[in-house]
Amino acid sequence: MGGMLMCGDEHSRYNFVSLARHNHGYANPRLLAEHRELIHVLAKHVGGEVTELRNKRFEGFEVHFHSSKDTEKTILERAQTAVTNGTSDTWKAMLAGMFDGRASYDRKRGTQANTQFVVDCPLVNEREVSELVIRLARLIGITVNAIFARERLQGGNPRKTQLRLSASEAKRFFECVGLVSPEKMQRACELYGCEKTIERDPEQLPGVRVIYGVGALGARGPKPANQPLGSHAVPSKASASNSRVAVQDPSNRTTSARPSSQVRPVFDSRLTKPKRRLTDDELSSIDVDTHVMHKKFGEGVIVSKDAGYLVVRLEGKDRKFAWPGAFEDGFLELL
Repeated sequence: MGGMLMCGDEHSRYNFVSLARHNHGYANPRLLAEHRELIHVLAKHVGGEVTELRNKRFEGFEVHFHSSKDTEKTILERAQTAVTNGTSDTWKAMLAGMFDGRASYDRKRGTQANTQFVVDCPLVNEREVSELVIRLARLIGITVNAIFARERLQGGNPRKTQLRLSASEAKRFFECVGLVSPEKMQRACELYGCEKTIERDPEQLPGVRVIYGVGALGARGPKPANQPLGSHAVPSKASASNSRVAVQDPSNRTTSARPSSQVRPVFDSRLTKPKRRLTDDELSSIDVDTHVMHKKFGEGVIVSKDAGYLVVRLEGKDRKFAWPGAFEDGFLELL
């Protein structure tokens, strides 16, 4: 279910899919084949079918599920109910599914250091899914940062909302939640200097592994699956009252908010930069051949425009922007 929620843009009516996807050249063929076989074992218990990846721009595989009664909305409602009424095992399983197939390590520009573990949110039910992931992580003592959907400085389709685990939070994730992906778990071992990975719950979730040993949970290892989370997984009431949840807004400033009994909305208007709404006169005046100013590339001219996007020629190159979002977010201005 976690994997399906993060692939909402790929579903078709009553057919749902969960993807394991890598950019070409980034996946180890042997580890990818091992990942596929492990997912096959898990999927067959719930009627899933593993197939080839249809999008040939990537490497990986797909897991398909069919339901004659569920829709994208009911899948989300089921997940929300599972979070509300579930146990720590339920929360961990869903969180692992959300990050297993499409998350990646984000490298700091100009270095080889992996700084964050990142997954894109789907456009379908974006707000609800974002809130659910943040809530899930918070329940087991992990902080997820939300980087809101935003325009690209160089133009093109806007970036999707991203959910990010910092290096320290990712370490905690790999200690108590884990993943199926052998490639991602191998990288986690390298990053955090652990001795090995072990299966977290071999009976219920074969193949889901966590890091163990030096730099991880030490000699204690992870708690057995049928026991409640201990102090190493959920903050005490005293510490929780003083802890803060980090949320990053579109201006890339990290703010802090005290956790409460209710999940703070990911798209809380207090955390986002107010949009500049265009007047009716401005909207009607913006068309092909209108001259505009871009905050990075300077003066340009609109060469095409449709219901949702416009193309601007900047520095001799055509760049695509959301319409009217690029003006409202301050990336483009009228001359």
